[in-house]
Amino acid sequence: MKKAILLCAALYVGCSNPTEVENPEQTIIVTGYLSPGADTEVTLRQTLPPERYYDGLEDTLLNATVQISTLGEIFALTPDAADPGLFRIPEEIMTIVEGQTYELLVAQGGRQVHARTTVPVKSTVTRI
Repeated sequence: MKKAILLCAALYVGCSNPTEVENPEQTIIVTGYLSPGADTEVTLRQTLPPERYYDGLEDTLLNATVQISTLGEIFALTPDAADPGLFRIPEEIMTIVEGQTYELLVAQGGRQVHARTTVPVKSTVTRI
């Protein structure tokens, strides 16, 4: 009898009611590469809310502002009409320079993502 009561107590404590679990905030996912001599592209996605979990693990992030700044200049990336969630800026407008530091700002609603990176200098092969 003692074992049955202990087992019922363990099951009661171990189970949760899904309506009592807080919904986590959606997370912004940023993917982008800075390459000298190429256009800059940044892809924005976001995690799905729990009620849409089985639709897929990510969702396109629309209506965002994407900016990259370097050396005191701010460049705005524009959304690609053919590819939702993709933001671009031509290399002719924002040239990527080796060794230079760039800062990213993504803003959507009340959410923001900040990132900073320095483009690595191309290494030279001295011997094979």
